[in-house]
Amino acid sequence: MDDINLEWPALTQLRSLRDWPKWACQAYPRDTPQIGLFYTPALGFRYPRWSWVLRAIELLCTQGPVWQIFVVWMPAWTALSYYVGSQSEWHPGSSLAGLLSWTWVEYAVHRWLFHNPWLFRHAREVVFALHFVHHKQPHDLNRLTAPLALSLPIGGAVAVASGWWYAWDPGRTLSWLTGFVLGYIGYDLSHYWSHTGRPWLRAHWGHLGHHNACHRKFGFSTGIWDWVFGSE
Repeated sequence: MDDINLEWPALTQLRSLRDWPKWACQAYPRDTPQIGLFYTPALGFRYPRWSWVLRAIELLCTQGPVWQIFVVWMPAWTALSYYVGSQSEWHPGSSLAGLLSWTWVEYAVHRWLFHNPWLFRHAREVVFALHFVHHKQPHDLNRLTAPLALSLPIGGAVAVASGWWYAWDPGRTLSWLTGFVLGYIGYDLSHYWSHTGRPWLRAHWGHLGHHNACHRKFGFSTGIWDWVFGSE
């Protein structure tokens, strides 16, 4: 099988692809219908009893429209910054460390999770749902930012980890989180604009080079980690 049938959920068909590595890295034309991972209209028509469940999973767990940055993450960052400034001691060094930590986490997750060679070969469904659906449809506006079902649990885990690292010192922990969350917001908005903006913006830090080379140029916020680890 050289391609999937877009009328049926993609995750049930990936094992039938004969040249999975090549297929996963080649983008569909812009006017291709959106890939459904769990739900498609044809599936809902055939199994109407389960269609609302599958549709909810599809929307909540696989799609992240850009408005959630303005509705969830920006208010969260504003509230966090206000609290740090009014109720606790702000530590600029910790905020800077949080911002820099984001660039490392972004690179590490992109390279060693999303493009993990073992997962890419043996867990197609996982890497496709997490990342390569974006490689197949880089113009899908609802998959340019992470869904809340993914970003909120990861954000909670990061908050706990930062609290442990700073021995639960509220000033340093919350200062670090303001920098980290700011880095995430900046990344999500820049990534969205890099796929929807003018050509010079779409070439932002060689991100189109990543889509063309597929397994290179993993950094987006900065190219320094690609330089350090030889993946530029």
